[in-house]
Amino acid sequence: MSNYSAHALKIYEITQQYVVRLIDDDQEILDQYLHYTKTHEPPQTLERLYLRLLESAQNANSKPRVIGDAIGGVESLGKVLDAFQPQAVLKRYSGWEELLDTVIEELNPRGEIRRAPKSLWPHFCRTVLSSAAFMVQFSSAQEFYQWADFFAKDAHARAALPLILSEEIHGIGFALACDFLKEIGYTQFGKPDVHIKAIFTTLSLCDPKARDYQISKAIDKFANAVGAEPYTVDKLFWLAATGDFYDHPLIAIATKKNTSRTKFLDYVQEQLS
Repeated sequence: MSNYSAHALKIYEITQQYVVRLIDDDQEILDQYLHYTKTHEPPQTLERLYLRLLESAQNANSKPRVIGDAIGGVESLGKVLDAFQPQAVLKRYSGWEELLDTVIEELNPRGEIRRAPKSLWPHFCRTVLSSAAFMVQFSSAQEFYQWADFFAKDAHARAALPLILSEEIHGIGFALACDFLKEIGYTQFGKPDVHIKAIFTTLSLCDPKARDYQISKAIDKFANAVGAEPYTVDKLFWLAATGDFYDHPLIAIATKKNTSRTKFLDYVQEQLS
């Protein structure tokens, strides 16, 4: 076993122990989060894929609060997006201003709606429209999966898939594209978010100046070393850093209080020393 593999495996084992202790040694609950097929059903229609893409698009920084929470969840947009039919959305709206006007009129979002082009709602409305334009390239969800499979199943071409999404869809960077892919069943992807970046750089699993693409490659390398899928690695580290057992609200009340990224990293470094 290489030095890297031994280092990675030790970190993985420590992390599993840490997270299991957060939930009173209930391994069964942890497994529900670490394995996609136990908790998810991949979207089977273009409409559901479109919705999932928009959920990932607002899953960054303050967007969940400003966008999703303000309207009772992204799924509420179905009222103004013709039940998430991409073709109908493109026919109905000529630009982000018209879409935002309709959102305000029909959904009455809470909070201040800033209309400057770089503000969150205008930014997200452009994402909604460019996501629809991307989705209409496919006649069905099955055709989308066939296209995505071409990249995802080839380790050498895999990273090209989130790169394409980030280029074609406004507001979907590499990390959010990875989030979308992993949440629709592509367990070959982890999301290089702020938690993963901090964990991987602090624990010397990647270069401190690594960009999202390089972080994604580092997740792959780590997953291969420990015999897990990138999706599982992503979820395990995310739970360790946040304690957000979202499918178990009563448990999450305690776990969110008992952990943080700093607490987790301090624990791992102490165990490694």
